[in-house]
Amino acid sequence: MYLLIEVIQYIYPTGRVSDVNDLIFNTFGSFLGAWIGNIGSSVNRILTLHNSKITDN
Repeated sequence: MYLLIEVIQYIYPTGRVSDVNDLIFNTFGSFLGAWIGNIGSSVNRILTLHNSKITDN
């Protein structure tokens, strides 16, 4: 997706400059966001299981 945006910015005169750093940082940010979301989901799952065990007793 990011590569497509950068290619469009390079080919068409959009007033924006295409830069390989944009591609690198956008890709890195996407992976970082997915990783943090995965951690949050895991923590939520653990807390939900822990809370259900407390209320069952």
